[in-house]
Amino acid sequence: MSLVGNLEDLSLGDIMQIISLSQKFGVLALESERGRGRIVFSAGLVRGACLKGVDGHFSDLRALVVGKGILDPAVFDACEARASDLGLTVEEMLRSEASLDIARFDSLLQETVESAVLEMFTWPSGDFSFDVRSEPEKDDPQLILRTGINAQYLAMEGMRMRDEAERADATGSSDPEKDQVPCVDELSAEEMFGVAIEEPAHATSTEDADRAASGSRDEVAGLGCESAARPMQVHARPLILIDPDVVVLEWVKQSLQDEFRHVHVFQQAEQGLMRIRQYLIRGELPVVLISPEAEIDSLSGIRGLEDFVKRLKAQAEKLPIFGLIEGEQQPEAGAQGGLDGVLARPARKLLRETPTDTDDSPARSLSKALAGYLCQ
Repeated sequence: MSLVGNLEDLSLGDIMQIISLSQKFGVLALESERGRGRIVFSAGLVRGACLKGVDGHFSDLRALVVGKGILDPAVFDACEARASDLGLTVEEMLRSEASLDIARFDSLLQETVESAVLEMFTWPSGDFSFDVRSEPEKDDPQLILRTGINAQYLAMEGMRMRDEAERADATGSSDPEKDQVPCVDELSAEEMFGVAIEEPAHATSTEDADRAASGSRDEVAGLGCESAARPMQVHARPLILIDPDVVVLEWVKQSLQDEFRHVHVFQQAEQGLMRIRQYLIRGELPVVLISPEAEIDSLSGIRGLEDFVKRLKAQAEKLPIFGLIEGEQQPEAGAQGGLDGVLARPARKLLRETPTDTDDSPARSLSKALAGYLCQ
């Protein structure tokens, strides 16, 4: 896989998403008028990052431990010289002879890597290239984490911080809680959710995002779920619909739009994936409907619908994902793997008609089936 382009055409968040989902090894290089940066990936995880031309960034081990006051410069230089004589790494020597506080060092190292990546999210333009390789080069980051950071988390955090900065610039205020200006797709947070959403302070894991969303999930379960025989009204929850057929998108949207606060429709899986990620940033678990016929970009490294679902579940285990098939079709063996269920819609030739609201209508049947799954 080779990625080369401009940040104006493909954002850093999208690039990291592709590398993470494809679990690639390599180095992403970015060059902007604000500086140059490199990010090291190992099996899709961020293992290191560095900046050049950016003030206040620690680019090597000596600058980090001395600059943060962990070790005296003379102690570091002595350990570095002895490490060279013994054929050891400087870090190994520091641990054995300088009583380096490993926990503090690891924490500072992760903080340094994260800050470098998040700084790159502030670059509005620039060129990028991703080089698939496992051997380091001279300009690659010297500070490498022992365990990697989830690239999905960094991408979501970077996009959140960038959105807040853009809102602050637009309103002249630095307090995002006070500014309810249009954000994603010209919608404010209140318009998206119907309530004031408090963003998690530091959602560093899937469990954190799931816990942050559990309150709204419990609330949803109590809205119209007394009987799965009638449609549930889940106005506090968004719906993501992915299907390559515009006619299908329009019919399903009309059928379910009264049951959800917002229904977002996409023809391509990658577009839907971006919207899902935006909701996860805010600690919200949307409901996802996806057609087995939805096209998935081969550059993403995802191998079909089952792999797509598997990777989403790895990011948010409780994310409800359902397949959407034509009623006369039969799911292929294994096609339901990972899905929380499969819903049937009418044949395409019947979708030109406006959905009716009778109890036995196809639209109501679809709504009831979805309600039955969500109320379990």
